[in-house]
Amino acid sequence: RDPTLSSLLLGFVLASATAASASGVVPDPPAPPPEPIAAPDASLQLVSLTLVVRHGDRSPLTPTLSREYWWRKLPPRVELYRVATGTRTRRTDRGIKEKPHSATGDGTFGTLTQMGVSQMEALGAQLREELVSAEGVRPEAADAKLLTAQFAPPQLKLHSTDFPRTIQSMQALLAGLYLPEERPASREGFVHIDVSDGARMLPDPEPESPGASLLRQRELESAVRQSEAFRLKEQAMAPLAKKLVEALVLSGAVGSKSSLFAPDHASAPAVASPVPESLLDSHGGHEAGEWVPKGQRVHWGRLIEVLGCIRAHGLLPLLSDAAETQQKQLALAQKAGLEKAAKVQIGWELRGSVGQGAEADTGAADTETVDSGAADSGSVRVTEADVEAAITHGAWRWFRVLREPEIAMLAMGPLAKEMVLALYRQRAEAIRAARRARIAGELLGAVGERAERAAEAEGCLRRTIRTGLFPCQPKLTIYSAHDSTLVGLLSVFCLGAPDHWPTYGTALRLELVRNITNSSISSTAASSTAAHSAGKEGASDALSGALAGALSGSAEEAQSYGVRFVLGGQVLAVLPDSVRQNPYAEVEHDQAHPGMTVDKVHGEGASAVVSLDALLDRFQMRAEAEGEAAYDLQQEAKARAGLQDIYADEEEEKKKQKAIWEAEEASKAEEGRAEMLSEFGREVAGADAAGKLQQQAMLQQALQDDEDEKVEMERHSIHPTDSGGLSRGGGRTC
Repeated sequence: RDPTLSSLLLGFVLASATAASASGVVPDPPAPPPEPIAAPDASLQLVSLTLVVRHGDRSPLTPTLSREYWWRKLPPRVELYRVATGTRTRRTDRGIKEKPHSATGDGTFGTLTQMGVSQMEALGAQLREELVSAEGVRPEAADAKLLTAQFAPPQLKLHSTDFPRTIQSMQALLAGLYLPEERPASREGFVHIDVSDGARMLPDPEPESPGASLLRQRELESAVRQSEAFRLKEQAMAPLAKKLVEALVLSGAVGSKSSLFAPDHASAPAVASPVPESLLDSHGGHEAGEWVPKGQRVHWGRLIEVLGCIRAHGLLPLLSDAAETQQKQLALAQKAGLEKAAKVQIGWELRGSVGQGAEADTGAADTETVDSGAADSGSVRVTEADVEAAITHGAWRWFRVLREPEIAMLAMGPLAKEMVLALYRQRAEAIRAARRARIAGELLGAVGERAERAAEAEGCLRRTIRTGLFPCQPKLTIYSAHDSTLVGLLSVFCLGAPDHWPTYGTALRLELVRNITNSSISSTAASSTAAHSAGKEGASDALSGALAGALSGSAEEAQSYGVRFVLGGQVLAVLPDSVRQNPYAEVEHDQAHPGMTVDKVHGEGASAVVSLDALLDRFQMRAEAEGEAAYDLQQEAKARAGLQDIYADEEEEKKKQKAIWEAEEASKAEEGRAEMLSEFGREVAGADAAGKLQQQAMLQQALQDDEDEKVEMERHSIHPTDSGGLSRGGGRTC
């Protein structure tokens, strides 16, 4: 087989399949960008940030359109693997077996879409630009931001409800905040997402525990929905509900109108009150049982989420076209005397038109024909204004119920207290760090203050990683949750209502800020006196003693810290007591100051930054918070002592390793010297032997020269004793 030909054929098949699958799908509009960040206040310094984020775009929970359409909108598995890099989920309530929440989703419906992944990554990138310092900027530098450039898990604390879409939204946000490829591949690069006790983030938890608090909450909710104001509002919205339900059923967007109703005993805030029969009879001559079956209510939550998903993916005009086409067919059937007419075939969301198409799976079992009387029900074209009106009514319903102070406290009090307690602990740590830096500056000058700030910024992370005894307070805490979570927190914190319903990816920010222009911030006199009296020689001892007494700071220091609430770039004001005591009083927005609310009844301006102590008093948790701060201080002292012990052990180990290294080096040097001497000896011995041989050779050469001379003289008959040819006797020879 030719591998090149096989590759070409495979590529052609894949390309053809991709083109075929994509050609009939209505393309999504571009993902909406993250909402802008509120304009910074030069007088406020951000100390820590808590984010409560609604998950990204998802497919509807109620089976809508076709399963195939929404399946094509889901992110590929490789994309989910990419954003999940370096994250792990953690459950501390692993032993508790609970039935999954009805809004969890089934893998296609109620699931995060590719648009949702892109939304959350864009939000993470926006936070990266705002919060992450540039590479090489030290924590104590003037241009340093809230988070370090290097990924450090102790700076983050992540929570999520135990829903796949919220967990994946958190992972996508983190992928935008710190790119997966830039994080360490070792254990230090992993961060945990805590999904324990997700019910505390939901005002309507499932399964419902039979506790007295939940029973009381349901009793109060029922009383609110049975109030006269609630009943009148529901009556006014009944015509819109009927129009929207008929449009969804006629168009085939939902398989059955029963999927948009709920039992009459349902207690969730999203479920409407029963529609008066008199109003139903006045629309098209329908009997109440045919429009809303007896014992049922319109489920505004389902109605809104179906329309919201259809609109987000650009299908609202096609929905209206399909509904009007079916309505015309019903009118023709009615003229022909037919009581029933066949439903329009669905699948227009895949083709981009409202022509005939194959029947698609909607997940519903209702295949009955449509009542031809619907032809007289008026216009079924759903406009943007209709969708906005439905969403606004849904928001009104939620706020109407949760603005009741006792309901808000029962539903969201535990989560709010958790956040306030975390903010208090973060403030206490910030005050301790600031006092240490000031005392170091008084003793050692500006250089000492900068050194102390740098040591504190880096030391907190080091203590957390090395000892595990005292985790430093996170700089960024994120909760990945739902729109009902945001509404519940707005209610329990008594914040002004936003100018729009929280869309996908909207974040509620709880900013712990410090007023840097407050001149009341100063170190205690006792600490300063003790430090200066010790002198430069005893500076370190005095500094240690002063720091040991730094708890959560004086009242003046604490009052310079506050909390600012921001939703989708809009600063939300904390409502005054007059509105909190009357949760149903109308509140309007001050046009001159967007995001600020004004009590319409009393005309008193609401506060944009609330004191943290005021929040402690509201939730009656001051004693608990002070106890936690004292415990943190004890743990910090243990961690510092433990870190010193670790450092001492490491120094001792370094000394031992150095001694071993020096001994090994000395041994190697000794061996080298011995080897050198041995080599020198060998060289000397070799030189002596060579010298002796040379002397012997020279002697032998001298003897040989004498012998040669004798032979030569004998050959010429010259006696060696002759001199000048004369004999000893004076005679002459021939």
